[in-house]
Amino acid sequence: MFDCHCYLTVWNRWRDVTDKHAGEKFFRFHIPVKCKYKTEIKRGTAGSAMGRSAVNAGTVIENFRLAFIPDNEWYVPPNEWVSMAEDGRRGFYTLRVADIMAVGHSDVDITGVAPFRESDVMGMLAPDIFMISAVSDNTKGMKGKHFKVAGV
Repeated sequence: MFDCHCYLTVWNRWRDVTDKHAGEKFFRFHIPVKCKYKTEIKRGTAGSAMGRSAVNAGTVIENFRLAFIPDNEWYVPPNEWVSMAEDGRRGFYTLRVADIMAVGHSDVDITGVAPFRESDVMGMLAPDIFMISAVSDNTKGMKGKHFKVAGV
């Protein structure tokens, strides 16, 4: 487990469902808190529930990231975040599956236009960037209130 005395950058994915021609937008937010993250190796057999890297027969090794983020005043639950006005969303963040997160402070915006498409930014910031695959809200306890985020 590593201490992260810098930032995590999250890009929250947004799509206006009222406009069928609107593309996805990403709202970037820097989480300026001490957090913890680690990289682990998940082992399994191809064909099992390992996810997208289980392609060939044999043992599959997949790296994944865990981030532990203390509860803070900038976090808004997903259902509240999506109902905010666009300007309001810029001052807060949420944590949802399929959003993008990077270790460190990144000023790169995902615009949907080359060279700042989602895949371009993922390649540019690799290996310190990942797509969120699970979020656990651990803020209901008495101590150590935090969010646990996992991703590949």
